Amino acid sequence: MHVIQGPQRTNSKPIHSNSFNSITSINFILDRKYEVHCRKLAGAMARKRPSTLLGDRPTTWACGIVHKIGRGNFLDDRSQKPHMKLKAIDKAFGIAECTGRGKSKAIRDLLKIRTFDTQWTLPSRMGTTPMAWMLEINGFVVDTRLLKREF
Repeated sequence: MHVIQGPQRTNSKPIHSNSFNSITSINFILDRKYEVHCRKLAGAMARKRPSTLLGDRPTTWACGIVHKIGRGNFLDDRSQKPHMKLKAIDKAFGIAECTGRGKSKAIRDLLKIRTFDTQWTLPSRMGTTPMAWMLEINGFVVDTRLLKREF
């Protein structure tokens, strides 16, 4: 487990750097992989114009970010490590469950994040994510793991 501490540099535009720093400096206990992806998602949101980060408290956006990354990587699955119910994320941030889900949906809509989106999948989960292996060949979508190698 790793505690997310303190802001780091980003290439966010200066006008929204305060919002980004507020969100990424919130302490939340998860492992390092989740920390990296949460910071990456916060940076993507800070670069969007007009930025929605300025409209609410940083803790609500931070909760939505952790909720979205957690949901996309099956954080609530008991067989995963770390494991945490999505309701527990909302409770840890001290916000209502519907607020956490709402911010997660707002992030999904804003950044057009799809189910099994490989951009927001943890590297350790990439092998089990079906969309990471799909490729269109002559109009047919195939799983590249099933293709024969030709030299």
